[in-house]
Amino acid sequence: MATPTVSVIMPVYNAHLYVAKAIESVLQQTYQDFELILVDDGATDGSGEICEKYAAQDDRIVLIHEENSGICKARNTGLKHAQGTYIAFCDHDDLYMPQYLEKAVSSAIKENADLVKFAYRSEYSIDGKITNVFEDPVPNIKLSVTDVLKKPYELFDLTKRVLWNGLYKREIIANYRILFDESILAGMEDFLFNINFLSHINEIVYIPDKLFTHYCRSGQSTSSKYSENRLKNIIRVKGKEIAFITSETSGGGGYNWKSSSGKHTSIYL
Repeated sequence: MATPTVSVIMPVYNAHLYVAKAIESVLQQTYQDFELILVDDGATDGSGEICEKYAAQDDRIVLIHEENSGICKARNTGLKHAQGTYIAFCDHDDLYMPQYLEKAVSSAIKENADLVKFAYRSEYSIDGKITNVFEDPVPNIKLSVTDVLKKPYELFDLTKRVLWNGLYKREIIANYRILFDESILAGMEDFLFNINFLSHINEIVYIPDKLFTHYCRSGQSTSSKYSENRLKNIIRVKGKEIAFITSETSGGGGYNWKSSSGKHTSIYL
């Protein structure tokens, strides 16, 4: 297989009810120049066998089996094997919209962007019953990292919050050895990775299209589970975020933050 433009990394662990649809949503992209790296993180429910079936049918799939070590280790394994110019991520129970890669790659190339971010849909459910649906609006704009911090806080929050609504330039990840912290066991790894990535880039392109659907199912998502590890990670990531913002704004500026109540407040660091 020739070197692909995009490497899609999907860690897989005990998601036999959902992983087939997640894989198919990637394989059915309108843009076809990609590799799909499936990292079986020691699944015990047959998810690994489902991955093997798809890998046998499509030579764009790279399947790696490893002992259960958590999502951060699995993603790092994916990054180690990735060959693409760009990196995209997908969780084992989420869905790509058909034009995800086509629109993201087109924007990245056209604007020579280090990072592309776009809108997405989140669906929350408990025992199969949908409890909430959330959509994050995204402007149609190109900004430097410094300019992002001059915008309302929601834009920076969306930029750093998750992985799967983004296309990342692999050269930057490789050159600066940006990896996932494998000590993180229960969420917040996205935040830390994104802040580290943002520390080394210039241009970000935002596109308003909803190109990803994220499902947060009770019992399935590590980020929805309480743990002491998660609380420690929140404190740690917030410290990293403050240091990053202070550095980017030279320690002097403030910017507007719009709270959930709709009121604007100036924050100075």
